[in-house]
Amino acid sequence: MSSSIGGFFEQVKDKVETTIDKASRRFSHHSEKSEEAASDAKNSASNAAQNAGDTAKNAGQQAGKAAHNADPTSR
Repeated sequence: MSSSIGGFFEQVKDKVETTIDKASRRFSHHSEKSEEAASDAKNSASNAAQNAGDTAKNAGQQAGKAAHNADPTSR
């Protein structure tokens, strides 16, 4: 009887270990995907900020040129 109980617990142990391994692999996969998504979001935000800065700089330069051209004393 005790050997069958030991066998039962051995089977339970194996199933638990298998379940833990599967869950660990699944979590690892999702963790990698989350890190990639976070990195992509960071890069996108950085690019958007850079583009906004460039646009503002260009607008400022154009405004400066327009103001210079509109000033009758600049000629």
